[in-house]
Amino acid sequence: RRNFRNWNFFDGRFDRLWQDGRHLAPIVCERSAKFLSWRFSQQPGHSYRIAALIESATLHIRAYAVLRDVDGCAELADLFGATPAEIDVLIGRLVPVLHAQGYHSTAIRFLGIPQLTRVLAHHGFACRPEKRMVTIAISDPMIKRLELVDPSSWYLTDLDEDS
Repeated sequence: RRNFRNWNFFDGRFDRLWQDGRHLAPIVCERSAKFLSWRFSQQPGHSYRIAALIESATLHIRAYAVLRDVDGCAELADLFGATPAEIDVLIGRLVPVLHAQGYHSTAIRFLGIPQLTRVLAHHGFACRPEKRMVTIAISDPMIKRLELVDPSSWYLTDLDEDS
């Protein structure tokens, strides 16, 4: 059985999830507890909450979402899990809770693996045209990796955006 919890800090269980899910896509940014704390806990002027799917027997985190309120819309600044199926369970539980809390919509900016695109579509998320540009800096050896030219092998959320 897996429970849904909501809190506002990153602990060592996120390191284990990162190890379990780091192969979710060929190209995915680190999501260790230390990195997530740096990215989301130390941003002046921004307030984030964490929603997590926790395995009851072990208390291991199987998926999480980092949320922020933007004018009544719950924006998922990051979404990650050990598998797309576990992300699916989290989203299935999270969206009704957000609606009950008064959010008029839930949004995420995502570019990457089709499995997650299908999970999001299953829960009513729709693709919208986006005019933002994605720029990556890579070394010469990395240029030869086919995955770089195929966005369906990426896993990008707002966590990856430097602004």
